[in-house]
Amino acid sequence: MQSHPRRLLAASSAAMVAALSLTGYAATAAVPTKAGLPSSQVNGRIAFATEGDHSQIYTVNPDGSDQRQLTHASNGVQVDAPDWSPDGSQIAYSSDASGFGDVWVMNANGSNQRAIAHTEGWDYYQPRWSPDGSQFAVVRCNRQFGFCNIDLMNSDGTGRRILVGSHVANFDPSWSPDGHEIVFASDRANLVAAIWVIDLADHTLRRLTRPALEACYPSWSPLGNRILFTGGCGHANPHSYVMNPDGTHVRRISPEPSNKSAAFGSYSPDGRHIVLVSDVLVGLGADLFTMNGNGTGMTPIVTNHRHVFFADWGTHPTTDAGTS
Repeated sequence: MQSHPRRLLAASSAAMVAALSLTGYAATAAVPTKAGLPSSQVNGRIAFATEGDHSQIYTVNPDGSDQRQLTHASNGVQVDAPDWSPDGSQIAYSSDASGFGDVWVMNANGSNQRAIAHTEGWDYYQPRWSPDGSQFAVVRCNRQFGFCNIDLMNSDGTGRRILVGSHVANFDPSWSPDGHEIVFASDRANLVAAIWVIDLADHTLRRLTRPALEACYPSWSPLGNRILFTGGCGHANPHSYVMNPDGTHVRRISPEPSNKSAAFGSYSPDGRHIVLVSDVLVGLGADLFTMNGNGTGMTPIVTNHRHVFFADWGTHPTTDAGTS
């Protein structure tokens, strides 16, 4: 898997850059979700970003149909890391149209695109909505010194404050479903990469993965019972793993051969499926796939772009505004 360097949080460690540039166990039967609805009525469209000089953000149905281009960024501008709002009406993403990485928000149909956070000398990446939609967790990297904090800010871009700092590379934030914790990846403690969790009440930090896993890109299941992550982030062919929220019962779930990758995944809103990228069909680049939460049923859904990265699975919107 090859990747444009802007996609990699340039201030991250050299090993993490190399990994990304190379490029829960859950029931899968059609059973009602915790909201009392089948998956087909809970899981909405998938947003994803393409890489390279023609970086754009698209959405697509989970079966690969009705692909829509939402952004029309100029050649050389990078737009990436789309993240759906909890109600399915908006998408947050990052864009360097200003010369710096900024946080942008648009409606689900691509209308009303606007920047909400910009800081001279800093690049914002990976804005992630809180479960109640009131805040973002976002990566903010210092261009001069090369470290990345995880900050919190209000959903309109105001009230920014540092959550995780320490002059290391912190990245890939993912909220717990109750909004009380955030899991993230970091090269702190002189590691290549590991998954950590922070309690938002007392700011205590715990490392969840052992160093040898070189883990990154966690995604907390909406069911609260599993954390999906990518292992082997310092290697050419990373794979998908799941673990319990306390770091126990770690196991690989992606079915690809050892010389291929299937990684950088996130859960569907019902917690029963995963969207991820893989190079199993191509020599260079990556396609977009879905699979069941236990790693079975891996199916390609987007294969018409050379490089696909950073996908997020949205919920069916509670309103029709901005979704057509």
